[in-house]
Amino acid sequence: MVFINRFNFETGPKPWYLLIMDYRIVQIQGHKELTERLKELGLSQGQFLKIHHLMPFKGPQVIQTSQGLLSLRQDEFACLQLEPVK
Repeated sequence: MVFINRFNFETGPKPWYLLIMDYRIVQIQGHKELTERLKELGLSQGQFLKIHHLMPFKGPQVIQTSQGLLSLRQDEFACLQLEPVK
């Protein structure tokens, strides 16, 4: 299994195929306040999403879920443990 989070995207050039794939949320972990906020936004374990935009200069990450587009701060995005869906 390959897990994707914000640290993988900061290590070098972003391969285009990582951005157009579907992902599944394997786990939401981190500070209690951040994980609660993500759950309030409608994110949950097992949910599918697409990474829509990765903003430069440590800007927000825009993801697309079944409910629509969400903009997450980097600390919120880092709480998501994602797995590419084949």
